[in-house]
Amino acid sequence: MDNDLERHYLDKSNYTDEEFSDIREKKYYHYRGKLMDFKKLFQNEINDVKFETIFEKLMNSFLDYRMVDLINSFRLLKKGFEPYMDDDGNEFSTESVSDDEED
Repeated sequence: MDNDLERHYLDKSNYTDEEFSDIREKKYYHYRGKLMDFKKLFQNEINDVKFETIFEKLMNSFLDYRMVDLINSFRLLKKGFEPYMDDDGNEFSTESVSDDEED
């Protein structure tokens, strides 16, 4: 994940988990709206330029939503591992793992 928008969304100082969840939901419904617009095309005759424009909007909307969804999953996964990370949040700390799990 190396582009600026992904880094922006991954930075927890920009959005809380609740704010990011709201962003994800808005992106999803925007994408679904574009998908329904696209679905309507198949009931009508449409010229190539109009079809290409609507399809491009659909794909841009999907990719935008998908990126936010992937980052949401990453944030949730990282949150699940927080008890096992060191103070910097970069490496796993074995001290947090229970000794009861040893065989």
